[in-house]
Amino acid sequence: MLWMVDPVLAEAQAVEMQQAHRQQLDQLRQQASRGRPSAAEAEGHAINELNRRAAVSVNLQNFGTQMTASTIDLMRAYNRS
Repeated sequence: MLWMVDPVLAEAQAVEMQQAHRQQLDQLRQQASRGRPSAAEAEGHAINELNRRAAVSVNLQNFGTQMTASTIDLMRAYNRS
């Protein structure tokens, strides 16, 4: 009996998902058309993002260096015991 219901439910879910995607795309298009930043604002955002990523890279390098030093110190402590 369930074999008859399963294809109908699958089709209903597919239609529902398509409608949800269409609504989401429409909302995104409306947001994009409302507030397009000027060229200067876009450039400023890009520069800020590059600076943020550079800071993240430095933090990751420092973390890696600290973890390497901690691992070496721990290995030395084990060897002394």
